[in-house]
Parts: sequence; structure tokens; C-alpha cells
Amino acid sequence: MKKEVKHSGIGINLMLLITVFFGSLFSSCYTKDDVPVVPPTVSTDPATYTVDITVISDKGALEGVSIYPMNLTTNASGKSTYTQTGSGNVVFSLVKEGYENVSYTVSLPKAANGEKVTVPAIFFMKAVKVEEPAVYNILGKVFDGITNEPIAGAKVNGTLRGSDVTLAEKTTDADGTFAYTEVAEVGIYDIVITKEGMNDVRYAATLQQVSAGQVYNFNLEVPMYEKGTVEGKTYALSCNIIDTDGTPYNKNVTLVYRNNDEEAVKMPVSSGSCMISGLKTGTVTIFVKVADSKYNGYAMTYDLSAFNIGTIINLPVYLTLAEEGNVSEVVLPDEPTMIDVPEVVADPEVETSIAVKTDLNIPAGALKEETLITAIVRGVIENAVIADETTPITDETPANAAFVTGEFLPNGLTFEKPIVWNVVNPFKESGHVFDELQMQYSVDGKVWSDVENEVTYKNGVYSTEIHHFSSYRMVVTSKVDTATASQALTMGTILNEGAKPIAKGEGKFSYKAYKGSEYVISVEDALAAAGISDAKITIMLKKAVEMKQIAGIDSVNMTGTNDIEIIPGWIYIATGKQQFVTKTYTFGIDGKEVKVVVREAKAVVISGRSELYDQHHTHGGHITEGGTGGGAGE
Repeated sequence: MKKEVKHSGIGINLMLLITVFFGSLFSSCYTKDDVPVVPPTVSTDPATYTVDITVISDKGALEGVSIYPMNLTTNASGKSTYTQTGSGNVVFSLVKEGYENVSYTVSLPKAANGEKVTVPAIFFMKAVKVEEPAVYNILGKVFDGITNEPIAGAKVNGTLRGSDVTLAEKTTDADGTFAYTEVAEVGIYDIVITKEGMNDVRYAATLQQVSAGQVYNFNLEVPMYEKGTVEGKTYALSCNIIDTDGTPYNKNVTLVYRNNDEEAVKMPVSSGSCMISGLKTGTVTIFVKVADSKYNGYAMTYDLSAFNIGTIINLPVYLTLAEEGNVSEVVLPDEPTMIDVPEVVADPEVETSIAVKTDLNIPAGALKEETLITAIVRGVIENAVIADETTPITDETPANAAFVTGEFLPNGLTFEKPIVWNVVNPFKESGHVFDELQMQYSVDGKVWSDVENEVTYKNGVYSTEIHHFSSYRMVVTSKVDTATASQALTMGTILNEGAKPIAKGEGKFSYKAYKGSEYVISVEDALAAAGISDAKITIMLKKAVEMKQIAGIDSVNMTGTNDIEIIPGWIYIATGKQQFVTKTYTFGIDGKEVKVVVREAKAVVISGRSELYDQHHTHGGHITEGGTGGGAGE
């Protein structure tokens, strides 16, 4: 847009008239003879024009307007100044964001040389009409689905589906409300609302595009329900405690249940039944503890999703009797518990079986939560020497025998406080006590390892602390001392009467050696010397010092071979000796040392040499150790 601004020349003509008038006046006052006449001076500089610019809008002066091509900018009062020489039309182009661009033309009149002319110019700019964008809001209210009371403090998060655009987390206020205002992008927002103790809620908020200037509100009414419930509905259990004869069990019963990961709840049991209500979806574990130790404890976990929500579920709890050496008991964290294991009775047909009575003493606070503990105990005398491929039994290995083994479940259960395993001395009636017992444990019941649990004896009971569950056994152990001795053996010879040499290993000679083991002091003699007589102790020590080889040392015929060549006319002379190991096992019983001594025939060492037969014959057929060669026994 161009606009022209014109200015008249009246002011300039007026100045010229004044100049002419006063020039005439002065000329009339002087004569040619009085004052010399000086001609007027005429400027040669062009006229200078100044344009005082003011830019306004309908709201007043406009600051920051750019004026081209002069590169001018208006100040806070909307003003700027432009200066040039020479008359004519000047075009001013005005630019400012938010306003329409506009151009104005200012006409500068002609003026005499040297004259300075100021021209005022007021320019108007029109604001651009801006369309307001559409506004999108997600507004919501969260309330309890049962009571309709508002829920404050619920966390609200939103994500634009199919993108990585997220809405900042909001928290509902005291009225249960939240608001996302001026959401930048349209689409489907997945809204997730969480609150501790309540079920999570998910909604899809769809923002549909509307015209500019419109406001689009997506309103959410969000009911929340207690965690684990379905729209506020829960399960109920009707538990009936039933004795082994099928009748209700009306004696002292403790029933505890745990719904999911919530704290356990103890329920009163009246007339053998109780009602458990308000159970939430998930699982429920029932623990039943019977005061009478002849009954096993009961524990079972049920998946409530198998039942219809809101229904009452009938749950019969059938009690079972504890068996010999086998009992299960519910242990509660806040109560001390003594698990009394029914006595294991010795089997008269099994020589190594033994009667054993044990219990577990579990203090309050040993467990963090309710647990069904099972103790399985057996009394069997068995060899308990620890050995495997990496640590084989050696001559220095003590003799050991176990007399009681307990498997305690659940395997791997760890206690906050140690529990105590008590074993009544099975030889109490005969008055015999083992001075020291070793504890061993096993994960699989096959491979056993020593542990440092000390076994104490008081008032006829062996006791030891247990920190975690596994299989354990008490072992009667010994100390061992060894002594070795050698015995010379009578060896044969090999005479080469042929014309060819006898190659290494082709000749044979005979000799007698020994195999097996024997008691130097038998178990019976050792016990008799200590004044101890009990058949089961005798069996235990025999089991500990069980002979793995032939019982008794016997001589056997053996053959050997030369390990060097025998030339014709020469004789191979072999010499040999055998090692014997004597092991003394010392058991501590009743403060006495019971020594069992075993002697075993061990390795044979053969050496030899070759010499002329005539030389050997002249020597009288003596046998010497050493020589130039050796033989191999077989």
C-alpha cells in the first residue's frame, strides 16, 4: 500500500516577500554616495529535508517497527527520523510482526539552496487478525466406587498411543479431580490412575480435532476399588475342621490365613468352624495349628480365581495323625513352638535300627512368617566316614558312625534366631554317654559334610543349634593313630638255562604275600576293657570300624616277573617286603578311652638283580635286597 503526503510552498514564498520588503526599505535609506552597495550572497548547497516519522496503530504508538529501505526502527514513542537532500517523493515501507505490511510516500517540496526543511509524517499500521487455536483438555474426577467419596492423592499418567509423547504426572486434589489443560496433540491418550491399596485403573481419552477457537474437553469419571477386589466384591471362606473320624474337631485350634502378600490374620475357631470374609482376588493360604501334638499341622494355598467372585467357598480341613518319626507343625512367628516328634521304635528284625526320641525347640521370632515345618527322623546305625573322589579315605581318617538322622523341611529355610534340635540319649537306660559327637549335614541325603555345630549333653539329652534347614545327623567319632611296619617276604628265582636271553617280563617267579585286615584289639575286647556292655554300642563301633577288605590276614600265592633281560646262564634273584599298617581308633565313652586296634596288610615292594648262576651257586643261594633289576608282583 502506498500513500502520498503533500506539503504547500506558502512558507517559502512568504520568506521571499519579507526579504524583498526589507531590501527595499534599506535601499531607500541610503544614497549611492553614502554607502557602497554589496550584492547579496547566494548559497550553492542543496536544500536539506528532515522527515519526522511517527508510527501508530489503533492502540497508540508502535515501537520496533522496521522502516525500509532506510533500515530505521521506531523507538518506544513510535518515532524515528529520516534525513536527505533534494526534493521529490520518498517511499517508506513499514514491517512489524503481528501487523500488516504497509508503504507510505512522502513528497518533499522544492526549496532554495541551503534551506533546511522539516516535514512531519504520521503512519498508521493495522494489526493482523489472529485466529485463536483450538484448546484440548482432559479433565477427570476419581472416586471410591463403593462409597462415592473422592479419592485424593491418586497418581495420574498419560501417554499418546503410538508415540513417545507423555503427559506429566498429576496428583488428584482433595476433591479427587485432576486436569490436563491445553494438550498439545490430538489422538488417543492412555490414562493410568494408581493409588496405594486400590486397583489400577486404565482409560482411553480420545481427543478429536475441532475448529480453531473451539475448546474440546474430555471428561473422565473414574471409580476405583480396593486392591484385589472386583468392583468392590470379595470372596469368603467357610472353614470346617474335621477330625480323623469325620466329626467336627472342637478342641483348641488356631487358624491363621494370609491373603496374597497381606499380613496374616488369626481367626477364632468355634465348634470346629469359622468364616473368613473380605478375601481379595489372588491366593489365600490357610494354616491350622492343633494344640494336641498327636495331630499334624495343616497348610494349604488356594487360587481364588477358580471360584466366582462374591461367593462363599466351603473349605473342609481334614486333620491327620502324626506318625512314628514323622510330624508336621505350623510355627507362628510370635509364638515359641516345641515340635515333639513321635518316637522312632527300633525294628527287632534290623540289627542296626535304634529307638530315638527327638524334638525341635523353635523360639518366638525365629521365623518372619507362618511356616509349616516337617521333621522326619530315623534311628539307623550306619558308617559315617566322609569320603568322595576328591577326599578319599586314608589311613589317618577317623572312624565315625551315625545313630540318628533328621530331615527337616522346607529345605533351605533360614532362621532369624537359631533353633535347637534335642535328641534323647538312646543309651540312657544302660547309662552310657558318648563324650563327643560330630554334626554332619547333607543337601541330598547322600553326600555328607562336617559342620561346626557343637553338640552338648545335659540331663540325658544331646542338643545342638541349627541355623537353617537341611538333613542333619549326629555322629559318634574317634581319634586315629597309625603305625607302620615291614616284613620280609620269601621270593623265587628265574634261571635262564636256554641259549637265548629271556626278555623283560617273560620270566616268572613265585612268592607268598598277605591280604586282608584283622583286629589286634576287637570292638568287644575294647568295650570289655572299658567296662561297657551294650549290644547297640558294640554294633555302632563295629559299623564305624567296618573292615572293607577280607576279615583276617591270610597268605596268598603270588607270581612276579623280571623287569630286566636275563642272559643265558644267568639267574634273576628277587627280594621283597610287605608293609603292614596298624590303626588305633580311640572312642570317648563314659569318660573312658575305648581303643579298637586294626592291622591291615598293605603294599608289596619287590626288587631284584641278575648274576651268573655259578656265581650265585657259589654264594650259597643267598637273597639280598637291591640289585640291578626289579620284578613286578601280580
